[in-house]
Amino acid sequence: MTRPSAHLALLVLLCFGLAAPSPTRGAAQARAADSLTLLDAVRAALAERPALGVAAAARDAAAADRVRAASDWWPRLSLDAGLTHYAEPMLVSPLHGFDLASIPDFDRTLVDATLGARWTLFEGGGRLARNRGAEAVFRAAEAGLAATADATIALAVAAYADAVAARETLAAHDLRLRALEAERERVARALDEGAVAGVDLARATATLASARADRVASATLVDVTTGDLARLTGIPEERLARLAMPSLDLDPEAAADSTASPAVEQARWQARAAAAASDAARAAWWPEVSTRGAWIERGAGSDGDTYSGEWQVGLRLDWALFTGGARVATIARADAERVQAEERLAQAELDRDAAIERARAALAQTRARSAALAEAVAAQTEVARVERLSLDVGAGVQSEWLDAEADLLDARTALARSRADALVAGVELARAAGTLDLDWLANRLEETR
Repeated sequence: MTRPSAHLALLVLLCFGLAAPSPTRGAAQARAADSLTLLDAVRAALAERPALGVAAAARDAAAADRVRAASDWWPRLSLDAGLTHYAEPMLVSPLHGFDLASIPDFDRTLVDATLGARWTLFEGGGRLARNRGAEAVFRAAEAGLAATADATIALAVAAYADAVAARETLAAHDLRLRALEAERERVARALDEGAVAGVDLARATATLASARADRVASATLVDVTTGDLARLTGIPEERLARLAMPSLDLDPEAAADSTASPAVEQARWQARAAAAASDAARAAWWPEVSTRGAWIERGAGSDGDTYSGEWQVGLRLDWALFTGGARVATIARADAERVQAEERLAQAELDRDAAIERARAALAQTRARSAALAEAVAAQTEVARVERLSLDVGAGVQSEWLDAEADLLDARTALARSRADALVAGVELARAAGTLDLDWLANRLEETR
């Protein structure tokens, strides 16, 4: 009886052992749950930002307008029917001739139905211009959607970089605080032993208090930047516990060669749409020629024998000979809007070129600054270490060690900010050049977890 019980206990323990996660696996799952890469943040922002929905809806509306403009090439078919009751008897069908031997039918309730068709044969090129304009508006809306996506990527990158830089700055403050707290404890013990003067303790205490105040400001900045990133991506802040600053594998000169800026493309298509609108307005000088046909069925509502049908065909010309200046004003306005669109295109090209040059210069500057600051951090870390050793053996000066720690904090803070600026500058360069999208970012990011 004891052996089965032992086997049962062993089986239960084995099951619990298999079900329970290992410490290593549990730690990995915890890290994955609270970590977020830059690429994940960008994907979330693209899925979350309402501005992209607005741009997509504008593109869909332009696509519908394009279909509507294309429908002008087809004939129009319509059905018109009615039931009319008169106070006095009315002719059931119109008189196309007068015959005294045949008395026309009269009735107070009449039914009529007309199946009509109309097809415009000529209208001065207005249809063609409107179709070109609708196509250009659609292309401009597509470019606007791409520009909005690029702007969203750039916003997400900037928000992510700001959050990482703020956390690295806070970490630098924490390192300095731990060093200052240890120094104050050392000075307090030395003061009790009579080995140092009271001013040393006062100096250490004042420096520690100032560092704590600086840390409060740094922690507040972490909260602000994390909140901004959470709102932009729609990701809860608890998932943003671990962020890491990536770098870009990007050649500034090659990135600046492209001229496919979505903003420029949007302005170019808008200029084409304005030119088409100007052509459509000028078509008003020409007459409109259309052919029309109809089948008409009429009869008395109370007598089915009175129903009769007839057909009609015709060729119609509509020509506005005098409009009181409205036609001229419409054309003048369309021409002015065309000039505006052309000038906006020229300005967009200038802005693109300027943005490329600024971003390229900023990228080169921030990369050089980051490299120099990395060396400065390494050198300043060694200075602070040597000053600390000198102070511990009684050969150093406390104020010099405190200055070294302050300089080290400044160097670490500047390096964190410079690395963030380099990442943002690289993305802005790609955005200005028109090469930025999710695939471009995924191919050039060097993520670190």
